[in-house]
Amino acid sequence: MSTTALALDHIVIAVEALAPASASFAYARMPAAGGGIHQGIPTANSLFTLDGGAYGELLALTESGLRKTLRAHEADGTLAAWLTTQPPLAQRFLPAFTHADGVADLVLRVGSLAQTLERLRDADVAVEGPVAMGRTRADGAEVAWHLALPASRTLPILIEDATDVALRVPVPAPSATAPRIAHVAIAVHDRGYARRAWQVLMDAPIDDASGFTAAGTQIELRERPREEREGVCAVTLTGAAPGASTKAELAAYGIRFE
Repeated sequence: MSTTALALDHIVIAVEALAPASASFAYARMPAAGGGIHQGIPTANSLFTLDGGAYGELLALTESGLRKTLRAHEADGTLAAWLTTQPPLAQRFLPAFTHADGVADLVLRVGSLAQTLERLRDADVAVEGPVAMGRTRADGAEVAWHLALPASRTLPILIEDATDVALRVPVPAPSATAPRIAHVAIAVHDRGYARRAWQVLMDAPIDDASGFTAAGTQIELRERPREEREGVCAVTLTGAAPGASTKAELAAYGIRFE
């Protein structure tokens, strides 16, 4: 992968509890497995395979009462101030748990995180990183990677592996037919800024600010009022679609099929 190349790594879906969410995706022929407990942030995950080397991450809190605390801060308007007391990882991930379960973020893999960070900062795109992160798999294996966390949720999280990528990314069963991520919608407050930031990230011009292709996936920037949350708001999958009732169940998570 070149230093400017981007690859679709995974989508993040914030959930109340891993077991029932995993069951929903398993019923849709996307069985979740693997994952583990994160280091440096009170979350754990379970993973399901998608086509093309990507995957879905079901992410849940591990601290009892934290989601209630986050929602209380959101309700009284103190969440932003409270988040400034937290590390960068928490600032990016925890706001997703103030809302109903659903798609929360997009992660792209880069050829060189250091060079990508340099390019973003040279263009005055605010970004934290590299941030070391890791988790312990259920089989005891330690997995490590580095993240770049843009200040604006209009941009994806960027990842570079410190251990073998095969330790982190789930391997599909030989007979499995997994769907592919075809489209990601991102709510933005300022489409012009989002377009410029994505151009810097991709190191390439974007002709249409509302829709473009990145890492082989269609990205749509949906301009929304300031009072609405920025970030990934919907994901469309293609191939291996489940039945109608299961489609409706996954739609509640912001997952749709075409």
